[in-house]
Amino acid sequence: MTRLYTVMIWCLCLAAGLLAWPVLAWGQSAPVTAADVRYESFVNVNTNGNDTTYGQGLTHRYVAGELRFLTLANTGILHEFTTTGKAPGSMVNTTTASWDLGGLGILNNFNSINWEAGKNRLWVTSAEDYTNVVRPTSIALVTLGANGSRALIGRWSIAGVNAKRVYGGCLPVPAAAQATMGAPYVCGWGGYTSLVMQGGGASMGPFLVGIDEPTQYQTGAVLPVRKLILDAYPDRGVRKTIPQNYFDGGDVRQNPPSRPTVPPASSGQWLSPNAAGLGWWVWGDSPYNTGFFVTTSRGTMFGMIVSVCTGACWYQSSTLAFDGRAFELHLWDVAKLTGANRRQPPDLMVVLPLPDASAQVWGGNSPAGNIAGATLDPTSGKLYAYGAPFNTNPYDARLFTIAIAGVTSAPGPAPVPVPAVLSDWSAWTPTGEWTVCTGGTQTRPEERTRTIVTPAQHGAPAPTPADLLETRTASQACTVPTPTPTYPSPTAVPNRCVLTQPALPASPDGTTGWVMQLQRNGVNFGTADSTAPYGPRTYASLPLGTFVITAVWTKPGQPTVTTVLGSVVCGG
Repeated sequence: MTRLYTVMIWCLCLAAGLLAWPVLAWGQSAPVTAADVRYESFVNVNTNGNDTTYGQGLTHRYVAGELRFLTLANTGILHEFTTTGKAPGSMVNTTTASWDLGGLGILNNFNSINWEAGKNRLWVTSAEDYTNVVRPTSIALVTLGANGSRALIGRWSIAGVNAKRVYGGCLPVPAAAQATMGAPYVCGWGGYTSLVMQGGGASMGPFLVGIDEPTQYQTGAVLPVRKLILDAYPDRGVRKTIPQNYFDGGDVRQNPPSRPTVPPASSGQWLSPNAAGLGWWVWGDSPYNTGFFVTTSRGTMFGMIVSVCTGACWYQSSTLAFDGRAFELHLWDVAKLTGANRRQPPDLMVVLPLPDASAQVWGGNSPAGNIAGATLDPTSGKLYAYGAPFNTNPYDARLFTIAIAGVTSAPGPAPVPVPAVLSDWSAWTPTGEWTVCTGGTQTRPEERTRTIVTPAQHGAPAPTPADLLETRTASQACTVPTPTPTYPSPTAVPNRCVLTQPALPASPDGTTGWVMQLQRNGVNFGTADSTAPYGPRTYASLPLGTFVITAVWTKPGQPTVTTVLGSVVCGG
């Protein structure tokens, strides 16, 4: 990504920034300490072919008790996958489900996703990267259904907050922390964007704002700010590693074609280390979609994984360039996130030793080459981080597992019961034969079925047999066919008065249940026959005369059918 940047000189802001950030009080007891954080393993992920590299975001949910991960492909397709049964270092290349979010019109250059299990919905925030226009924040809520179905609940913005500061995501605040943080939800995270001081300005450090439940307001409404908790603008956030910052006037060359070879100019701004011995954030540093809350027996912390430049960080050929990248876990004790100090530094910063088999250092400003998303699962006590490319194959992502000791599930609002997701009904299928035609109508029993796609969750009632099976009595108009006589004619030996009627092969409509009775001039003679073939019949000692022989057909529920078989003459 190539961009033209203007170096800004902020002498007064620098002074204000240096004074605003307090020196960290290291060593104090915190809900999470460095000793509690331990990298465990990774699996490789490729669910979008060569474009997997450009995926964004990570969140998780449980489906029928199985941990599932969600990430957003560059095409706007939300991919869901599981690592169940996958050994460390193995490959995941199949999805369990997918949804097209691009068609909802809620995505932009930078996007974040956060699943809220308690309300069974997905938060999506987005921001335009390269703009000098102040864009409003974009917060959307989406439901995910079966077979790729999704629905937009609504879309909102935040009063006085531009989109550049809120492309990291939104999260529900644990119940115990809501009084301190002043809101049930927080959004933001901050991070670098192109034209960093334009378009309202990005927060080159952590940004955190508290908001209400959005659905209390009409879709399209502007949400009020409940509390502005963190905001580095126009200063800088702090980091553990020490960069060589050639941005901000550190390189006196204008858009050079090569890496600098001399130390940053002393007249440059935001040079590290700072007065506290820490580094300042530089261009390209961002937490992306990595925000999370973690709770232990000692309290609750808000955290993020910041992708930062290491070594020299400079501007070359109209884009950002770096010697390398590092990934720092930053954690704040929520007891300190009162909004009284919007420059509140992290209580803990840990450089995560994430194995990177890729030989490429990605320049520019993109989630590619960085940790694009992270999610904390309190059930397993694991922090999962997603980034690409980290494998020897430049198109593979990696899902890293980081253990945090002592993680507990923070008490919060009781999860909203989520009804089971059922499949569409099947077509109606018969379970019996059509009845006999009565009064121009006949009926038959039919049924249709559906299956459970996702079981009910959080105490919602399970589907009953009646939810999965429906029956009905179908009806249709009918008529009794008038058969075309194809029956053989009777014969007689005139002088002997012997009548022979060949067998009648079938009933008038070809169905069973009919009874055939022969008649001679309208009078029954012989015995009735109820099974095909009907006959043959031979009758001796007929009286003299000429006779019309008919077959009279009867069946319950059907009109009587009379078929003339022929005439015979007895007696010469």
